[in-house]
Amino acid sequence: MKYKIALFIFTSVVLCNCYMPGLTTHYKNVKKAGTSPFNCEMKNESSTKGIIEIKAQDVRNCYLIGNNKITWIIILYYDCMGSIYDSYNLYKKYKDDFNFLVISENYDVDKIKAEERKVGHPIFFIDHTNHWMRTKNSQLFVEEIFGKDVPKEATYSSQIFVFNDKIIKTGFTGMINERFIDSLHNATF
Repeated sequence: MKYKIALFIFTSVVLCNCYMPGLTTHYKNVKKAGTSPFNCEMKNESSTKGIIEIKAQDVRNCYLIGNNKITWIIILYYDCMGSIYDSYNLYKKYKDDFNFLVISENYDVDKIKAEERKVGHPIFFIDHTNHWMRTKNSQLFVEEIFGKDVPKEATYSSQIFVFNDKIIKTGFTGMINERFIDSLHNATF
């Protein structure tokens, strides 16, 4: 009986890890590595040196305001998502009509930098203002970008699509496929 309870607790913790707010963001890794500020020229690089923290105002100024493309924002929950490789390959098919922005809300630097090298696209880190709260960190960041009236589903979605400074659709990694992208593309162009 003890083994069944222990197995149940272990399985529950492993499976719920992605959904439970307040678990670690590995922010302690940042203190060792240090951070650098974001600038708009970095968005076209294939990778970045060190940890680049992006602020909500940077997202607005460099990706949203005065932009004639759909901006595809991925809030990377590395433990849950595993990889952005499939999303990035899908983006490459539509890159003339999309901006692609990947922001990690987790500070597990080694894993994130390995993912960045794998896909050949920069992954930025959420400004650490609320670094101690995992899910809350990204929720507050999305609210800071789009304002307090942001649709609730946008604060919980891992992928947000924006056009003309307005959220047009949100989704989770498993939902994003060519048909989903085509529906966005056809609706806005």
